[in-house]
Formats: sequence, C-alpha cells, structure tokens
Amino acid sequence: MLMKLKGQVLDKRSWASHMTNSPTLIVMVGLPARGKTYVSKKLTRYLNWIGVPTKVFNLGQYRREAVKSYKSYEFFRHDNEEAMKIRKECALAALKDVKIYLTDEKGQIAVFDATNTTRERRDLILDFARDNAFKVFFVESVCDDPDVIAANIKEVKVSSPDYADCEEDRIMDDFLKRIECYKVTYEPLDPDDYDKDLSFIKVINVGRRFLVNRVQDYIQSKIVYYLMNIHVYPRTIYLSRHGESEYNSIGRLGGDSGLSSRGKQYAEALRQFVDEQKIPDLKVWTSQLRRTIQTAEALGVPYEQWKILNEIDASYQDLVQRVEPVIMELERQGNVLVIAHQAVMRCLIAYFMDKGADELPYLKCPLHTVLKLTPVAYGCKMESVYLNVEAVNTHRDRPLNVSLNRTREEALSTVPHHK
Repeated sequence: MLMKLKGQVLDKRSWASHMTNSPTLIVMVGLPARGKTYVSKKLTRYLNWIGVPTKVFNLGQYRREAVKSYKSYEFFRHDNEEAMKIRKECALAALKDVKIYLTDEKGQIAVFDATNTTRERRDLILDFARDNAFKVFFVESVCDDPDVIAANIKEVKVSSPDYADCEEDRIMDDFLKRIECYKVTYEPLDPDDYDKDLSFIKVINVGRRFLVNRVQDYIQSKIVYYLMNIHVYPRTIYLSRHGESEYNSIGRLGGDSGLSSRGKQYAEALRQFVDEQKIPDLKVWTSQLRRTIQTAEALGVPYEQWKILNEIDASYQDLVQRVEPVIMELERQGNVLVIAHQAVMRCLIAYFMDKGADELPYLKCPLHTVLKLTPVAYGCKMESVYLNVEAVNTHRDRPLNVSLNRTREEALSTVPHHK
C-alpha cells in the first residue's frame, strides 16, 4: 500500500521516518525463551522512570484469556488452523488496546510483547501503525546458545500459568517442542533487503553483539542505548546511605559535614557486613561529599567517587535525569555497593522497584541500613538489612493533603528535599 507526502510516494515500510511527535509502538520479535518478556518489562520500567508513559501488552495474556486452559505445544503448530485463527484474533484485540492506550489514554510508548516471527504478522502490525500514525521500532532477540535457552525456560516458564502443576521435565519437553513449531515459519528481520527500511535493533546472544538499523528519533536512540547496556547475568546491588553525619544529628540540612560518632560506628558495621557477605568483585561507589567518602574509607577497599551521586540540588525530576548515567552503568556492572544520599537512593530504588513519580519522594531509606537488590526473572527483590547502629530518623511521610493521583510534574516539583 502506498501513501503520498509532499509529492513523494512512500510505501508502508518507510512512512514512519517522516513523522514527528508521534506515539511509538515497540514490537518484540523472536522465538520463545529468548528473553522478550524480560526485555519488555525492563524497558518499560526504564522508560516510565525517565518520564515517558509506557505500557506492555503481552500477547500471551490475551491468548490465555481466550483459550482458558493450555493443553500442549500442538496449539502453536502453523498447520493448526483453528489455533492460528485464535492467535490472530488475540493479536488484533491487543492492537486495539494499544490504540486506546496511545490515543485515548495519552500513552507515549506501547510495547507489543509477542513472538511476531513472520513477515505476515509484522506487516499486519505495520499496517495498523500506519493507519494510526504510530512510529514502529522492532526489537529482535536472537539466541542460539542452548545453555541460555535452557536456563530461561527453567527460570521463567516454570512459573508460567501455562504449566501450573506440571512436572519440570514435561515443561521442558513441551516448551522445546513449542519452539520448534515457531522455527518452521520464523523469518528473522532482514537488514539487507526486505526490512532495510524498518527501524530496529537485533540483540544477539543476550548482548554479545548488536545490529542497529535506521534509528528515527531521540526516544529510539535512548532505547538502543539502554538495550546495549543491560545484561542478564546474576548480580546484587547494595544501596546504603552514608553513616549519620554531624549535621544529621542536629537536624541541619545540606552542607558537607563529616560523620558523627554513630556514623563512624555504622561505617565499621558496614565493613563487617561486606566482609561477611563475601561478595566477589565488588565495586564501591560514593558521592564526592565527606560523609559518603568517610563511610567508604572504613571498608578498606578501593572506591570510586561520582559527582552525580551528590545530594539533591533542585527537584526530584532534575535528579532522575542526573542519576540516569548511574543506572546505565549499574546495568552494565556486576556486584556494586553504592554509598549515597537519601534523595539519590530514592531515585535508584524507584527505578529498580518500579515505583511511580508520586511515590518516589516518600520512599523509606533509613540511615544505617543496607538495601540489598537482587534482580529476578521479571523484576527485582529488595531486602532491608539494619546494621544495629542507632541513628536519627530523617524520613518524612507523605502529607495528608498530597493526592496519590497527582500528575508527575506536580509530584516532582513540590516535594520536600531531605539531605
């Protein structure tokens, strides 16, 4: 199908590059057990955190609602006509909800989490996007590492509603056969010919290599940069405020005071905690202020100072933008201990725990407590470890007159700033 723009004739595969300020539809592509849902959820969490309203539409959920009970991989055979009809109807239902989100609900990005392994399905999506003036960006996950695939099936699919009350061996066998059903008709994105005009990134073997094609705008470049920094390897992130400072102890805000006597006790308790954890290849990051540096020095290990981890200077909205490079680097790293300040920690927790802008200013980050963040299949688990050293309480609860449903701008511009 063709369309005209300023005297030019454009086909449906290249029209989107001529649009500006249009909502974006991110379309996942790839065989089952390639991490598409993992990437969808992480990407959505990141985009919401930086202030871009984003929502995931998982086609598996639509299919489960339509079919009610899953029997076997036979449902995914390409020659199962009845099932193929149901699957297409589910895709159309999901796209209908995408349209509602991006138009009526004023969302900015929708993530269509499905296999989308055929050109026919992707062309259907492109037609839908063209008709609604949405931009399209494809994210294809390619993996041929059997260990990665097996680990993904075991970790994620075992908890899938499809396999409730099934034995693990049967799950693995059925899911591998499901993958084979998709392989029969799988048509990868072709950057050299058929798909050369599309915007996409191929993530190959969980980030060992990437192929990027025709990035259209700032948002797509942010998506590419983020996807090129995340990894799926096990690690733990530890967040700690500095030990109690001299200014904390007298209720004074700001400044660059050193640790109080109790703050020094906490630094020693933190050293003992780190030693007991026996964390391999631990990196330690601090701000450039005395109270975080003195806390880190007690550990007796190398540490790195980050200016952007310094305490808040303006609003939380500004801080989220300032802290974003730290998030990118944390996604790239293994085990890290970040010794920072209350407002900075709140921004980091909001990212990892998927907290909204109106919750962010009131997240609890008590002194002398380590927050242990462990990424899991589709999110992050947080454990709070108090190190038994008393400190003042610097937390302030949400005022009763603050609505839970305020806009992001209101929530971020009127909150109290705690040091």
